Amino acid sequence: MTFNIKKLEKKYVVHGYKLGNGKWDTIFGIDLNGKSDFSDPVIKEVTFPLEQGLLEAIKEDRLLTSFNGFPKDDMQCIKDFYIKNGGNLNHIHLV
Repeated sequence: MTFNIKKLEKKYVVHGYKLGNGKWDTIFGIDLNGKSDFSDPVIKEVTFPLEQGLLEAIKEDRLLTSFNGFPKDDMQCIKDFYIKNGGNLNHIHLV
């Protein structure tokens, strides 16, 4: 699983995906600018505003490549932020 975290005008886009059975499957997709560079219709996205707590957990221009080893603290921060802002974790796909 690859998490590509990039700064876009004081907002962040966090996308996660894996390649399985010849096609892309969604693991995690958040687009804080309301835009996406994905064209696969199976990809679900959620959008929420950025706050300092997320900035502290996700460092600028960091690329994390892992599968089961994705840092739990980082993922927990994202999940906590999402729930705090009224999100439903059923819309976040994790493996």
